[in-house]
Formats: sequence, C-alpha cells, structure tokens
Amino acid sequence: ISCFPQKNQFTASTLRKIVTNNKIIRKPSAILGYFHERFSEILGGERQRFPKKRRSHKGEVYTLENIVNYIKKDYKDSKAAGPDGICGRLFSLVPEEVAPFVLAIGRTMERHGKMPDSLSKGRIALIPKKGDGTNFNHWRPITVLNDTYRILSGVLAKKIEPILNKNIKDEQKGFLKNRKITDISRNILTVIESFRENKKFGALIAIDFKKAFDSVKHCQILRSIKKLLPRSVFNPIRALLANGSS
Repeated sequence: ISCFPQKNQFTASTLRKIVTNNKIIRKPSAILGYFHERFSEILGGERQRFPKKRRSHKGEVYTLENIVNYIKKDYKDSKAAGPDGICGRLFSLVPEEVAPFVLAIGRTMERHGKMPDSLSKGRIALIPKKGDGTNFNHWRPITVLNDTYRILSGVLAKKIEPILNKNIKDEQKGFLKNRKITDISRNILTVIESFRENKKFGALIAIDFKKAFDSVKHCQILRSIKKLLPRSVFNPIRALLANGSS
C-alpha cells in the first residue's frame, strides 16, 4: 500500500538566493554547498572525553507487545509518506501483522546498533524561520521519515521516558512528561512579587543560546547518552542517528 500526494496537495518554497559574508549567492549548486557544509558541521564534530561509568545492560526496548501497544495507543498516522511510499494508515489498520517485521529491525538495532540504510532515508524540506530569508541560517530543515522509522523511534522514546525524568533535574521543565514549561513563568512571577513585597532590589537575566539545536554536535549527544543510558537503549539511538541520508 503506497501513498502519493494528490495534485495541489502542498505548495513548495524555492530558495533563490542567500547572503553570506555580505555576498549574494544565486547559483543553486553554490547555495546547496553552503547548506551541505553547515549541516555537516552539525552531524560531525570533535569528540570529547567523559569519565568512565558503569552502565546497565538489562531490558529490551523492542518487544511485540511494546510495538503493538505503541501503534494502537500513541502512534499518529503521518500526513505524508516517507521515501518508501508506505502509508502510515497501514500500520494502524493491521498492527499485529506488521509488528513482527518492525520487531526484527528493532532487535538488530539493539544488538548491533545498525539498521537498514533504506530505512534511514528521509525527504528534506526547508522551512523558513523568522528573519531574512536570504540568510541560510534562517532556514530549518524538516525531514519526512518512513513510518517504520517513526514507530521504532516512538517505542524507544516511551522506553527512555522514565529514565530521563529520573536523571534530569527539576529545573528543566520542558520536553519531559509531567513537567510544564509554563511553570517557569509562574516561578518568575513569584520571584518578582517577592522582591516587591519585601522592597528588595533584584535583577532577572534571560539567556538564550543562539541556534541552540544547530550548535550541538550529534557525536557529543551520543557520548553523553552512552554514559547515561543502558546499552540496550544506546544502540537503537545510535542506529537511528547513524547513516541518515535524504
């Protein structure tokens, strides 16, 4: 079963020029070269040493039960099929039938930290951020992935959820279950009100990392995860991030 976009189902944006070092670049191959160089920096980078720490090797990530439950309860059909053309609706209609095939790939990821190259392929669309559209740093790459890949990563996310909540301090409110980023706003208002009531001088500083997600090296993320998570979890993460192509 394959899904193909209907005519006029979506519109495409064309990047006709970028400005870098006060120089206007219009040639498509040159523009592509700048994007390639930029994202090569993100995906690569120097390795740093971490202190040795023992890890647990217990607990499988992928089981038939985990995969079927995820598809039935948490999986959302994709609006667009990935490069393999397989519609996400297929997985929702017959989860018990497709789960063994997904499990076979998941077990390979757990044991060897690898997955089929065809599964790691995606289709990239560039989404403009706020700001000058001629600056290639103001474009965000969004990758449309195969639904099998999305299910494997979703099951993995459910597995590491309790581990992250246990190891990440309470100061981080966003992107974790049972934590709300709105709590930070409440804390700020409480601090301001406290200073006013006690007639004390105070100052609040807001620090924002420029292009935060673009500046973190993938290899650095992997080495951090390797020290925190068990091998059964680390290997699938390595497989999901490695050898990606679009």
